[in-house]
Amino acid sequence: MTLHNDPSRMLFMETNVESTEPLRNAINNTLHQVQLTKKPLGGVVCCVGFGGPARVLPQQKPDATHDALKYFDFTMFDRVLAVNLRGLIDLIRLTVPHLFLNEPSGPDGKRGVVVMGSSVAAFEGQVGQLSYKGAVCSIVLPLARELGPRRGFV
Repeated sequence: MTLHNDPSRMLFMETNVESTEPLRNAINNTLHQVQLTKKPLGGVVCCVGFGGPARVLPQQKPDATHDALKYFDFTMFDRVLAVNLRGLIDLIRLTVPHLFLNEPSGPDGKRGVVVMGSSVAAFEGQVGQLSYKGAVCSIVLPLARELGPRRGFV
């Protein structure tokens, strides 16, 4: 049976990824669904995306002086990182141990999947996209090596 024929195998949940407690609650709700359906937790899809373009050198006034310059907004930068990086890693670290408890299945012995979404901006070097997109992509390889075939994740 495919996921399309069995909607009980899927659970979509909106949560605040800026702090751990809402993520724990979402995972607990998910684990409750797992118990109700008696079907294993198959994986996690991490697709957060928040932020806007922010240039390291913002537009300056023509008459700008050293005393009246505009700077890159670190408040927004910190929030973008909290949502898009910390939230992503927090969700993965809170979910993977539960996936590890799954019985290995299939010829490759997989226990679950971790899907991370990013965008082409990570590779194109788009102006104003300094904050996180490249970091999300950089997480993939080390995570795959850690969780890969020996641990049963794809």
